[in-house]
Amino acid sequence: MDRRNFLKVTTLAGFSVSLLGIVGCEENTIEPKFPGQAKDFITKKEDFFVQFGNGTAPEDYPKLTKANWNLQIKGLVNTEKTFTFADLEALKSKETTFLKTMRCVFDAGSFEKYIANAYWTGISLKNLLEQAGVKAEAKRLRIFGADGFTTNILLSDVLEETPEGELPIILAYKMNGEDLTQEHGFPVRIIFPEKFGYKNMKWVSEIELTDIDEPFGKYEVDYGIFDSGDLQPISYISAPLLNEELKVGTYTIFGTALAGKSPVKKVEVKIDSGDWKEAEITSLDAVEFDLTEFTQNQAGKNPEDFIEQFKNRDKFSYPFKNVWVVWKFPFEVSGTGEITISARVTGEDGFVQPETDETVEDGNTTILSVKAKKI
Repeated sequence: MDRRNFLKVTTLAGFSVSLLGIVGCEENTIEPKFPGQAKDFITKKEDFFVQFGNGTAPEDYPKLTKANWNLQIKGLVNTEKTFTFADLEALKSKETTFLKTMRCVFDAGSFEKYIANAYWTGISLKNLLEQAGVKAEAKRLRIFGADGFTTNILLSDVLEETPEGELPIILAYKMNGEDLTQEHGFPVRIIFPEKFGYKNMKWVSEIELTDIDEPFGKYEVDYGIFDSGDLQPISYISAPLLNEELKVGTYTIFGTALAGKSPVKKVEVKIDSGDWKEAEITSLDAVEFDLTEFTQNQAGKNPEDFIEQFKNRDKFSYPFKNVWVVWKFPFEVSGTGEITISARVTGEDGFVQPETDETVEDGNTTILSVKAKKI
């Protein structure tokens, strides 16, 4: 199933489905069991979405440990190398940690499903490639996972100097301060800050450098998904939920928004056919307060001690690139009947989340709306 048909099914259905075994319906009228609520800036491990590009069932997860995992780097290199987990641990002095919102390219519908936010810890992939020595004719990295999934990234994305305000591609072994769980790629996965999930290979096992400068990978070739994998703008409404009942009085709409490689400039909300009005984005102080509580509980450290966006404030301005924001919009509920709430995001680069998108393969998601009931 290509992205066009997948998005058609999931957007109409308005609830979470997996890539395989999709059952679509024309309209979803399920009453929510619980009211919507504001999202936490950091997604807890147990709440983080799980998606497998290869349709891997839990019983078929690669049986990897820190002791038996290794990464082979081959192809157009001066010396083929095999790195173990112990080799990564030996590079701990070069370890980096940063925030990155993970989003599946098949994410769509009326509420968040395949999108979540975390901080990731690992070693720069560039460091390992330099140890192998890259030949001049190499153009791309073909990347293989232990589950059979494949993808590719441009060599230039790895080797070029990281500009100020940007982050490196890493071999990550921690998520939110703890070892990766098996379903999230334990013991090592790739984290590529500005890309959709399919470029962030789980259970990475092999990297082949090649001079073949063309798309390669399960999503890129089999599904025809755009090869760059750049995150695209999206804004979600987390409260109210579809068909939630709203009582007369002040109600606060909550949501999240991501502008991808550009920082979020603003989020706007529209009630029915009214005008777009700007929502309030959670302040940096509020984000840091909540994040500090989280990191203190996890690691006994403050964000400024180890998370790049806080450790190097002069290089990273808020809202951060490739990281979602949490927003809110209070309004007065009056009368009865159905109400349609829409939200859209604008990036600092001026790109506005579109109302229509005819280029399905570009990863854009059109403005999403939630229908609720005034009672």
